[in-house]
Amino acid sequence: MMVRPILVMATAMFLACPGCGTDAAPSATAPAAPTARQIIDEQWQAVLAGKTDALNLTGVTVTDEDLSPLAARSTTGQPRGVLRELHLGPSRLTGRGIATLAAIDTLETLVLGETHLNDGGAAHLARLPKLRVLNVPLAEITNEGLASLAKIPSLELLRVGSHKLSDAGLAALTDHPNLRQLIIVDTPITDAAVEHFRRMPKLESLYLFKTRLSDDALVELQRIVPHVHFD
Repeated sequence: MMVRPILVMATAMFLACPGCGTDAAPSATAPAAPTARQIIDEQWQAVLAGKTDALNLTGVTVTDEDLSPLAARSTTGQPRGVLRELHLGPSRLTGRGIATLAAIDTLETLVLGETHLNDGGAAHLARLPKLRVLNVPLAEITNEGLASLAKIPSLELLRVGSHKLSDAGLAALTDHPNLRQLIIVDTPITDAAVEHFRRMPKLESLYLFKTRLSDDALVELQRIVPHVHFD
């Protein structure tokens, strides 16, 4: 017989609550949720064993200390496996934690959702020699931080959002040798940005969400970039 999920949930609630249901119902203690460190350790062991090349920490609140196992392996010369992809967020990382990530020189994809990357952190990430995809939608970088990210020559896709960026900051991305997709989210760029986009020779796709570009500017962008999407 199939037991409907809602009944399973209700049963679990009664079992976990001594005051619910009948007095005869036994109480049960739910197992403790794994800590961020435990989740990282488990996934990292899988990387070292060659079972995966990715860490998915989406939904796990991570601190600098939680990343210390990665730092220990990278600084003592122990094998780090081949970690190519890391999804992280939310986090409370400071520059120290970002520096730990930047020491993993095999990273090709880095997603820092709900992580307030600042200029110092961006300078650390600029040291990643193989990074192709970077997603930092809730950053706090200024034009200086964007200039640091522009120094990653292998970068092909950048998704960035920051209230501290301006049109002038986009100049750092002009003439980038490999940038093909650019996604700008909730950033106060204006029509003046069009000339910078025009000077990105490899740009194929441009996504603009919550910017200050006018309709005329968006029409012009559709002439110079093969694929433009906006909201």
